Amino acid sequence: MSDTPFEGSVAIDTNVFIDLLNPQKNTDRHIDQVLTYLYAQEIALIVDDKGRILGEYENQIRPIIEKADEMRFEILILRAWISAPRCVVSLDMKESLMQAIRNIMPRDSTDRIFVYVAFKNGKILISNDEADIVDRRQRLLNDTRRIRRRIGSSDADILTSQEAHDRI
Repeated sequence: MSDTPFEGSVAIDTNVFIDLLNPQKNTDRHIDQVLTYLYAQEIALIVDDKGRILGEYENQIRPIIEKADEMRFEILILRAWISAPRCVVSLDMKESLMQAIRNIMPRDSTDRIFVYVAFKNGKILISNDEADIVDRRQRLLNDTRRIRRRIGSSDADILTSQEAHDRI
């Protein structure tokens, strides 16, 4: 057993992959380090069984990879994660966990799904979405605590890419 808080699988918001290419967001190349570490540890990427997360990855990340005419390290990381091992979570929009998340995040359904799959599995969501996810994380964690405890997923958490870097 390792010391990593990312044991087995992790959910990664699309914005983390996009921020990888932005030097203002990827300060000290910390996102490179996080994604490289997780990939080397063979951590599976948590996705939903309805394909919503993979659809967002395909729509936002695949075009970046296809347009890249260079072999930048960041592009290699993106290519690796697009085909990384997956941990597929069954998505139930009517489940009490999703309803609790929806009460806090009424607008963006894909963001809700990222939170849901991480919380359902008791794993970490890495997100740099300050407004929709990170600024609401304490409420998300608090308001879903009983539900997560009941389903055995109380270890779930939300971290920014910098916080994830600090944990590894």
